[in-house]
Amino acid sequence: MHFSEWKFMNCQQGFPIVVGLGEFGQNLTMRLAGGGTLYVHDHNPHKIESAARVTRAVGLPSLRYPPQDCGAVILCPMSSPAEMGDTDNLLEGLRPGTLIIDMRSLDAAECLAFHDAAVLRGLEYVETAVRGGAEAAALGELTIAVGGTTESFARARPWLEPVAALVVHSGDIGTGKCALELQNMMSAVSFATAHEVLNASAGIQSAAMMNLMAASAMALGADLRSKPDCLRAEFDSADALGRAVQRLRTKRSGRRG
Repeated sequence: MHFSEWKFMNCQQGFPIVVGLGEFGQNLTMRLAGGGTLYVHDHNPHKIESAARVTRAVGLPSLRYPPQDCGAVILCPMSSPAEMGDTDNLLEGLRPGTLIIDMRSLDAAECLAFHDAAVLRGLEYVETAVRGGAEAAALGELTIAVGGTTESFARARPWLEPVAALVVHSGDIGTGKCALELQNMMSAVSFATAHEVLNASAGIQSAAMMNLMAASAMALGADLRSKPDCLRAEFDSADALGRAVQRLRTKRSGRRG
């Protein structure tokens, strides 16, 4: 996102509070700094002071009385149980319509409970699942799946884009975590398949084979983006994969014989 676009969006939506200044929260604050007023809070006052000094953010010693020009609250992974208590205080003081972007490591049930508490107070809420750690956040290379309404996702997306290479709307509350778990499973299956292919490619230069597999993965990604319905439920993927692996093993054993 261009700096001028980020600054304009910041003014239109109100200003964010970044809550939780661990390594991830610090890097997020650095990426958001410069787009307008930025508030920061942490249970540790030294972290607030440091973040405020480095990024010129406004430090908040407490969340009980959040500023009224706050448009979004970004809850980062937290290191102290006391910070969870602070988030409870936060709900009481936010003006209706404020968006809560939850980046904490909560399960689906915890996300739903927090969502329900927020909605009762007239707040909007999205949960996120994040792939990549603090270093990826510093480089703007996270992958983020967002669970929530379409409208809330549209509001949350500009706050997340400065730290992410990819931000997707996965569906309702709780689907973000599930989406990235499925992505991790697909990565594991892809790795296992690549292992089988390389084992069956005796006589083929490994660099050439890896380049071919990378090109195949890119082509599959392009197909899925342009034709999202190409993988249908009636396709028996387990059977197809099992047959492909069996063919590879048969060819490999034949070469050895």
